Amino acid sequence: MTRAVTIFTLVIYLGDAAGTPGTMLTFLPWPDLSGVPVLAVSGRYDPIIPMDEALQLVNLLRKAGAKVSESLGNAGHTTEATTVEIARRWLEHLTLRCQYLNEIVEIMQALKKGSR
Repeated sequence: MTRAVTIFTLVIYLGDAAGTPGTMLTFLPWPDLSGVPVLAVSGRYDPIIPMDEALQLVNLLRKAGAKVSESLGNAGHTTEATTVEIARRWLEHLTLRCQYLNEIVEIMQALKKGSR
């Protein structure tokens, strides 16, 4: 079964709406994120969260065991239509994977009951 972990409290960016670059603060220790799916979408031209810090976050998530899918877009600190489509496809894939795994578990449970 896929488990969900909220990590928003682990990472804080200090920046402002005027476009001052942010500073990433991370709170350690990170939880065990083994196998937890994470989508990281970053904009190349983001004035608030510089690309190197976004990539640093991806690396921290991977070191914690997360299964990170990343997408680098030609955007700033905004949500573009392409970003929404990337997230939609990622969630659709994740949902189908969960359904598939649930079906496998059900089949295995049925086989186990039949062998008794």
